[in-house]
Amino acid sequence: MRKTPWWTRRAMAPVVLFVLLASACRGGEGTRAPADLDAGGGGATASVAQPAQAGPSPIDGDYYGGTSVLRLEEGTWAFVSGKDIRWVGVASVSDGELVISGEESCPETGRYAWTLDGETLALESIQEACPGRSVLLSKEWRAIPSLESIGQDVPRGTIATLPDLRFVGYWGTVDVAGLPAAEIEVFIREGYDEGGWAFSPTVLVGEPGQSLELTVRSPVGARIYEAPHNFTLEEQGISVDLAPGEATTVTVSFPDSGSLTFLCRRHADEGQAGLLTVG
Repeated sequence: MRKTPWWTRRAMAPVVLFVLLASACRGGEGTRAPADLDAGGGGATASVAQPAQAGPSPIDGDYYGGTSVLRLEEGTWAFVSGKDIRWVGVASVSDGELVISGEESCPETGRYAWTLDGETLALESIQEACPGRSVLLSKEWRAIPSLESIGQDVPRGTIATLPDLRFVGYWGTVDVAGLPAAEIEVFIREGYDEGGWAFSPTVLVGEPGQSLELTVRSPVGARIYEAPHNFTLEEQGISVDLAPGEATTVTVSFPDSGSLTFLCRRHADEGQAGLLTVG
């Protein structure tokens, strides 16, 4: 029997998650996706209820599991899987218990037992009004950094969060401030269970309002899986496709402040994205 290639199995994960997410909503309505969590991801900030508690908790932070990201932050929680599936609500953390509620498609309360062992957060459902939500949250989550706070010395392929809470494979930062042009590569590196679907460098640091001629290359060679790619910068109306071995040049502009996310439309759910940020 012919086995499914590793990259195909990996790409199927978001489809499975979508089916599970649909079952998490009441009355069979399906999952409704609130707006992006951060304007840097191209959408408006989501409107949620007031935090259930003031101040940080022992488990506040960003966590990664499979193809999903979980954030706990000062009385709020967010679950993001892919570009369009995201839940946001309020949270309360006590000794060994996490209580979540207030999410748009299923506002009822869920209670979870939690343990934190180093960088690993384990959640186990105690009582949950949305069965699909329990399936997705009850597991071990690994703490990950945000892309904007990541250090230069981290290994290639490190998983980090974008401002809109999608995850990304990190392959370096380059300061292009004052330069007229720069180059990046987009690829799938073989031998990586995660983090091998990426842009390199992943973060470009520029000046407010700077215009940059950006050449995007899709390399071929050893340990690179040849596949079609894409470069999209939604806020500036840019979307170009690249076949293996091809390169294309686009003109991008850095924001006046903050950051903008660029991505590959074909593989964004695998972490193939990056950031234009102002230094």
